[in-house]
Amino acid sequence: SLNGLDMVYNNLLILLNKRCIGTETQVINQNNISELKSHYTFTTNEMKYFIDSISNGYTKESINIMKRVMEYNYRKKINCFQFSSLCYEFINLCIKAVIDARSYLPEEIDIIQVQNVLKSIVCYEDYVQVCENFIEKISSYFVKSEYNDDYVIDYILKYIREKYYEDICLDLFAEKLNLSKVYICKHFKDKVGINLIDYLNKYRMEIACEKLKNTDLKIKDIANEVGIENVNSFIRIFKKYYGISPGEYRTYTAVMSRNT
Repeated sequence: SLNGLDMVYNNLLILLNKRCIGTETQVINQNNISELKSHYTFTTNEMKYFIDSISNGYTKESINIMKRVMEYNYRKKINCFQFSSLCYEFINLCIKAVIDARSYLPEEIDIIQVQNVLKSIVCYEDYVQVCENFIEKISSYFVKSEYNDDYVIDYILKYIREKYYEDICLDLFAEKLNLSKVYICKHFKDKVGINLIDYLNKYRMEIACEKLKNTDLKIKDIANEVGIENVNSFIRIFKKYYGISPGEYRTYTAVMSRNT
C-alpha cells in the first residue's frame, strides 16, 4: 500500500542519516543502529570562543575553531544527521553573533541558500567548505560594517522587540518620530537593508516558530500572539519566509526532535 511504502521510505531515510561520513562500506540495520554514534561534541567554551572570534572579524581564528571541532567529530565517526546538525550549529552561531550585535539580519546574508546546500551534500570536505564560506561572509560583514547609533533605527527596533504583538504600522512610527512615512521607509531600508514591514513580519515569524516548536497553542492563537489577527494572513506570511505552512513546520520540527 501507499502508506506502507511511505513508512519504508521514511525508515530508509532514518537509516541513511545514521551512517558515518566516509568512503568505507557500512552495513546499517535496525539491530545495530543503536550502537552507532548519535551525538557530536561542541563544548560551551568552544562556542563562546567562536562567537567572540567571529564578532571581532577574526576570520582565520574562527575558521580554525570550526575545523578543529569538525575534525574531532569526524574522527569520532559521528553519523551524517549529527554532522549536518553540527554544521547548522556553526551557521546558527554566526547568525546569533550578527543579530546580537546589530538587532537584525541583513538581507545579503542568505540563510535559505546555505540550508539548501547543506541538505544536498554528504562529503566531509564539502561540509567544511560550506561552513568556511559562510564564516568568511559573516566575518567580512563585521569588518566592513560601521554601525553608528541612529535614534530612528534604535527606536523602531526596540519598539518592535517589545511590542511585536500589537498593531504596528508605518503611520504609528511617523507620528511618534514626527517624520514622514517616505523618509522612515527609505532610511530604514538604507540602514537595515530590508523593508520595515518585511523586518516586522520576519521578527514575528521567528517568534511564531518558537511557539510552534515549544507550545501546543492553536495556529490561530499563535497568530494573535504575534500581532496578526487574520489566521489566513499569518499562514501566507509564514509560507513566504519558510516555504511551508505553520502546521507543516510544527510536524517537521517534531519529527526532527524525535530523530535527534
